[in-house]
Amino acid sequence: IFILGQAAETFPLRTDSSMRNFATLSEAAGLCAYAAVRSVHAADPSCSSAMLAAARLGDVRQLQLSLQLGESVLCVDPLGETPLHVVAENGHDQAALALLAAGATFGFDQLGRAPLHLACSAGHGSVANLLLDARSYIDVRDAAERAPLHHAARQGHTSVVRLLLDRGATIDALDGDGRSALHHSSRLDKLLNTTELLMTRGSNIEVADLAGFRPLHFACNENQLATSMRLLEAGADPWAFDKSGWNPFIHAAAMGYTSLVDALVANAVKPALQPLADPSMIIHQDPSTAVSGIPAWTIAVLLFVLSSVCVCCIGRVLIRRFANLKKKHDIDDVDQATEHFLDEVFGYMAQSKAEQEKLMQVWETMPADAIGDLHRVKGH
Repeated sequence: IFILGQAAETFPLRTDSSMRNFATLSEAAGLCAYAAVRSVHAADPSCSSAMLAAARLGDVRQLQLSLQLGESVLCVDPLGETPLHVVAENGHDQAALALLAAGATFGFDQLGRAPLHLACSAGHGSVANLLLDARSYIDVRDAAERAPLHHAARQGHTSVVRLLLDRGATIDALDGDGRSALHHSSRLDKLLNTTELLMTRGSNIEVADLAGFRPLHFACNENQLATSMRLLEAGADPWAFDKSGWNPFIHAAAMGYTSLVDALVANAVKPALQPLADPSMIIHQDPSTAVSGIPAWTIAVLLFVLSSVCVCCIGRVLIRRFANLKKKHDIDDVDQATEHFLDEVFGYMAQSKAEQEKLMQVWETMPADAIGDLHRVKGH
């Protein structure tokens, strides 16, 4: 309980936007583990201003004088950094040798960083190599579970990254957020040399962090065109989803990175390119050309007017026809009289049907000679 309380009191989570990549749950968990280190530092004596100034400037003689006067090589400043931390951060290899000879150890500051972390983060390859020769653990972790390789890659110190890999650093070591060194170098195009080195040495380009982000997600989210194209060339999956269901395309489009989206489409989707038209095969039309003495534009206008008239006339006829079909029929007196007359005619025909049948029977019984006499011309 004491360790957790000290960690919460001394190392509150940073929530400002500039530190959004550092204020993580893994860092908070790591700080709890390193709170015990702080209690050890609290027992260590504080460094004098002379000792700290000598460490920052790499003044070996002043360091040796301070040690001869009884100052401890394990003293700490207000941040929990020992003189060896300060020397490593400022790149003074001779001063580092002097402190190691005096019994300096690879302790941790309040953020859990060892001297090797600070040397790699600042890009001091000679000091990092010296610390490794002195048996500093190459994959030592800080409060955020970051190894020296993460710090070197994050700052783009390609030579230090190469040194660490040559000395046996784990290339795909993951920090507390599940990110490898390649994740950190993929954030910026200016770190492309470091990214290239990591990929050449076999770093996994498809490893996902706790949020499901792969290196390509970072590059697209930060609008880093060169890094994105290099990752695609290396075979990175542009359709891989993170924990939110977004792929690198969606991240780039959501941020409004038009040029990056165009490049992703061209290199990942690879749409078929159609050949350009041959200008020599294009027919150039001149409106001033005359046809039978009439300018071409005049003929075009006349054809347009005639076509418009035809369409309007046909449309007018159709509209009137449909309008008449939908119109109710009005019955006047003449229509009623006509209907009454027709009813009488058909009624009479229905009543005289029997008489007509009788006349037909009589007609059929008449002899043929009698019928012929009907057509004979009577003499006078």
